[in-house]
Amino acid sequence: MNLLKLELKSCWKRAELHFIVNFMLIISIASFLIECIPFYGVNLSFVRSAAESTLIQGTYASMLRTTLLIILPLICSLIYADSFYIDYKTGVYKSIITRTDKRKYIMIKSIVAFISTFFVFFITLFVNLVLCLIVFPKYGFDNIYSLPPYDIGVQNYNSMYLFDFLRIQAPFFYNIVSVVIISMFAGLISLLTYSVYFMFLSKNRIVGTMVVFICYILSNIAFPVLGFPSLSLYEQIKPNHIGHFYQIVTWMIVLFILSICFIVSKGMKREWDFED
Repeated sequence: MNLLKLELKSCWKRAELHFIVNFMLIISIASFLIECIPFYGVNLSFVRSAAESTLIQGTYASMLRTTLLIILPLICSLIYADSFYIDYKTGVYKSIITRTDKRKYIMIKSIVAFISTFFVFFITLFVNLVLCLIVFPKYGFDNIYSLPPYDIGVQNYNSMYLFDFLRIQAPFFYNIVSVVIISMFAGLISLLTYSVYFMFLSKNRIVGTMVVFICYILSNIAFPVLGFPSLSLYEQIKPNHIGHFYQIVTWMIVLFILSICFIVSKGMKREWDFED
């Protein structure tokens, strides 16, 4: 427990964490403002609902959403994924493993890497949902599909889209679910980046991050080329996409298993005690 508190404090003190939190807040607030500007001073009959004005569903801020999801692995890596790499380079790990179990030390770092990334994404994206809920009406007379307001489940529903029925029945809860999914993937990608760093401890700090980012981009290119665009990792993270829930679960399991395998094989089973 003391080691966990130590790692959490270490994470909280990182300048990178504060930078990412501020960056994510800027994205959330900028998205909110971008969605507000087109409706400033217009008749209420042309204003969309709060749920459809968020970073999750909004059309005017879609470029911000797309950019955020594309660079997501880069953002994740800065929060705490490189923590062991830094400890290794500075020699801090030597003093720690003389007082605690090496496996416990490595595992707690992985837990903090996942938790810190998850909450950074969840809290900052949730801020956007709250801002939209405060300013925009709960029910809008206009919508992102340009359909009549009374059409709540005919043209406005597509069973091929994930959680589309939830979007119609409980739009704000749908946004929360989408934020949780994005945050979960952010945490898992951070965990994977943390595990990959064990293979590149002798390399430059940016190598581990770039390896994961390149793999992320390649997966987003390979699946569409092979004729399975809905299976790419980007599609699983993107809100309101065509697909099934089992695809999301499968990707989460794959990312988690890969991370654990690298952590155990390249981290826990390797002798660090007297290495430079």
